[in-house]
Amino acid sequence: MSTRNFVPRADQEGNLGTALLRWLKGWFVDLFVSGNLTDGTYNATVANTADAITKKHTQNTDSKIMVGDTSVEIVDTGDGYIVFKEDNTEYMRLTGGKLGIGITLPSGILHLAKNEGINTSIYIDNYDDSGKAPRVYFRKSESDILGTLASTGNGDLLLDIQSLGVDSLASSFINGARISVLQDGESGESYVPANLILETWSATTKNINQLVLHNDGNIGIATNSPVEKLDVVGKIASSIATDIDFDTDEVLSTGITASYGLLIVRESTSGITGVYRIENQTIVVVSANALFAIVKDNAETYNVYWETDQFKIQNKVGNNKNIKVGFYGL
Repeated sequence: MSTRNFVPRADQEGNLGTALLRWLKGWFVDLFVSGNLTDGTYNATVANTADAITKKHTQNTDSKIMVGDTSVEIVDTGDGYIVFKEDNTEYMRLTGGKLGIGITLPSGILHLAKNEGINTSIYIDNYDDSGKAPRVYFRKSESDILGTLASTGNGDLLLDIQSLGVDSLASSFINGARISVLQDGESGESYVPANLILETWSATTKNINQLVLHNDGNIGIATNSPVEKLDVVGKIASSIATDIDFDTDEVLSTGITASYGLLIVRESTSGITGVYRIENQTIVVVSANALFAIVKDNAETYNVYWETDQFKIQNKVGNNKNIKVGFYGL
């Protein structure tokens, strides 16, 4: 009794046939399906050959998988790479273990590029109401064997993110800024001791250890081994008010509410400066002169005092002045 059913069989040598007939290995050209594909339980329907999946292979031309109305193609060029096209325009290429999206010669394992006047963007969306969030993991093992874990050690570079621009000769990409993570000590059983380092470049110089978040909780600026919560190598400048036009009898509310620290008030034109130590909201004179006083309404001076909830400065010098104010908390 004749039947339209077809049950393929394959042997261990890769030959394909049916239960009764053995075929030789070979290429099958132009497979078109119109109807149902089934495994006995689930059916997949292909309406017509225009929606079919067509696989072609010949010795002298590209191998292609054309999907849908054939506007989308996956092409094996035979030259060692696979390209993904839509309407005959290439959008993605796999070559030598590297994947390029928007670029035909990827420089790394994954390389994205765009040149149509829009941002080259990557989105990671998460839709969840249980507190989950998008995550990105950067993982480092000291083993050269894929999938094998080996402990990282002191001085190992765990992360290296760099921002590059193009040099003045338009010849190559060069460094502009860098975020790196450097292991600082041997790995523990639960955590790896590591420092987060931010660095930038000027046109001629690299700013080494510009900002270091140390694994002991200290922050270093221009040092990779801060010994205090904030450790700075170099000069510090801080001000909450710069070149303020300060009229006679005007009171400046500084917004400084700290109980301990160092308060500096400087008259911009003359450079005369008053330095005060703050102890539990009480002002102690460190270095001052006749231009500054620590009581309110003192005549012909700048008066620095605590009132209500913050430190204030009052202008009683008799004319308009400019001042700078700085505070360093201790």
